[in-house]
Amino acid sequence: MVREAISRLKSAGLVEVRQGSGTVVSEGAHIKAFTIEMDVGGSIDAVLRVTELRRGIEGEAAALAAQRHTPQQLQSIERALHAIDHAEQEGLDGVEEDLAFHLSISHATGNVLYPSLHEFIAQFVKEAIRITRSNEERRQEMARTVRVEHFAIYNAIAASEPDAARHAALTHINNAVERLKSADPAFWQNPAHRTP
Repeated sequence: MVREAISRLKSAGLVEVRQGSGTVVSEGAHIKAFTIEMDVGGSIDAVLRVTELRRGIEGEAAALAAQRHTPQQLQSIERALHAIDHAEQEGLDGVEEDLAFHLSISHATGNVLYPSLHEFIAQFVKEAIRITRSNEERRQEMARTVRVEHFAIYNAIAASEPDAARHAALTHINNAVERLKSADPAFWQNPAHRTP
């Protein structure tokens, strides 16, 4: 039990283990870590709040990527985009590939804070993506729509058009909100469908 507590404190950056001194409070322990204290698997409202937060992050990331991407980063975004298609062709849900696409955009911002913030938010966004991809009856239609949205983001970044990239990203997130709202309400009552 003590080991588990120390492990959590280490993960939060509050303590560190020093040889010969044992476990000590970290120098940066006074800096408050950013956390999201809600269970996104618990309700649509929680997921929508995280998606709302994502809106500002994704919009600006796409705009910065349009301004700053390198040719290699643009290739990474394109590869990530095609990986989603491949996953869907293989009958997979494409959730991890979808997240990787957005992460590749955050890397192209030229700001090292964006990828780390994206990875933090992704653990909550994953649930939203999984929900919108979980409805079997609508899966093909939804996949086509999301593909068009993703390509609009990519094309604006490739064209080095920040305003268009921001608009495409915001359109994608706004549409994601609508897809979440139209998800089968039974999903929220069935814990078996949720991410652990």
